[in-house]
This record gives sequence, structure tokens and C-alpha cells, in this order.
Amino acid sequence: MRNLVNTWVLVLIVVTAIAPPAMGIASKISKEPVYHHERHSSHQTQTDSAIRRLAFPWPFGRSEAVGRSAEFERQLLDTGLIRTTSILFEPSSANLRRQSRRVLDDIGRLLSQHPNLRIEISGHTDSRGSDFSNSDLSKRRAAAVKRYLVKEFPSIRPENLTTVGYGESQPVASNESYVGRKDNRRVEFKVLD
Repeated sequence: MRNLVNTWVLVLIVVTAIAPPAMGIASKISKEPVYHHERHSSHQTQTDSAIRRLAFPWPFGRSEAVGRSAEFERQLLDTGLIRTTSILFEPSSANLRRQSRRVLDDIGRLLSQHPNLRIEISGHTDSRGSDFSNSDLSKRRAAAVKRYLVKEFPSIRPENLTTVGYGESQPVASNESYVGRKDNRRVEFKVLD
């Protein structure tokens, strides 16, 4: 047990020393050493709490969300395009999956910061299915993303968002493999201004 506690203390010290302040970890973890005879002290409780936050971050890794938001902002500012495969739909449907909300919320907050941008939301599919069905599916998925953003972020003006479905016509990877097909099933946000 002592070895385990010592290992966690070492991990906490390393994380505290190298974690970016934006992640909030450095400010949440006490930098004082933990002594074994202080097992029930408030310091030990703080350390246990910090370990739990590292092992079970809520919700699904706050640092992950911060990193994802920063990546979307970098993409938007550097290239004028956000490309993501993390917006997920039910198979052969335009119904958004629950886990897509976090990504859409990150993008919605970013677009809310730039309310005058005109954005094209484009849906893309892999090559399974007919051209017509893939084109129709990608249009419906792009429209579903727009509906979500406009509903959840009132500061985003619907007239600044256009939707288009490219189907399978613009692949970014080979459709011969599972990974390639997964990369081709994506949503893009392109600045039109």
C-alpha cells in the first residue's frame, strides 16, 4: 500500500510540475508532500480527491474538452475550416448520437464568439451505399447539425449557416479500409467570408 501511495504522490508531483495551468490540474493538487502518518488528515483527503479527479475526470475529461476547443479554434483561425469525425449519427440516419453533443457544444461556443462569420456546414459519407442515398444522407446530417447549433446557441444566426451534402464525392482517405471509411464520415465547418 505504501508503494502505491508513494507512486501516486510521485505522479501528482510530476503532473503538477508539467501540467498546463489551463487544464486546472496544477491549481487543484496540493504541492506539499504526503507523509504516511497523516493518513486521515485533511491533506490526505485533498490528495485522495486529486487522485480521483485524475483517474475519473468529469465530464469525460475536462482537459480533453479544453484541448478539443483549442484545436477547433486553431483550425478555424489557421485554415478557415474545422474538420471533425467526432460528430456521430445513428447508422444510415441523420439522428445525432448523444456523445456528439460535447463536440457540437465546443463548436457552438466557438461560433458564438464569431457571430458574423458565414459558415458552410458540409456533410460527408463513405462510399458504402448509392451515390444518391449518400448525397441525401449527408445533406440531412448537415441540416441536423445546423438545427442543433441554432437551437442550443441562440447567438448563432441561422442565416449565417448554410448546409450542403457532398456524400462520398470528397473523400479524405481510402474507402477500402474501416479507418479510411471512418475518416470519410465527417462534418466540416468552412468559413465563407
